[in-house]
Amino acid sequence: MSHRPIRMCVVCHRRQEKEKLLRVTVKGGELLWDREMKLGGRGAYLCPSRDCIEKLRNSRVMRKLFRFLRHELPAEEVKRLVEEMLGQEG
Repeated sequence: MSHRPIRMCVVCHRRQEKEKLLRVTVKGGELLWDREMKLGGRGAYLCPSRDCIEKLRNSRVMRKLFRFLRHELPAEEVKRLVEEMLGQEG
């Protein structure tokens, strides 16, 4: 039996295997969706559900995201990422 890394969704706090979650990170001051989970640096994870992705627009949830990433960004940057993720859904 092999060990599978478990991560927590920054939005709903549900714990899942890392591979089942979406990862976001900051690179060069830009918030990025790390689709391949290969970008370096501190990352935050969220469930691939539309509900969790949309909740990133909420200012309280944004503050949690910034705390996880240890990096504060403009709200427009988070909203851009949400639109990108929702556009690539399903």
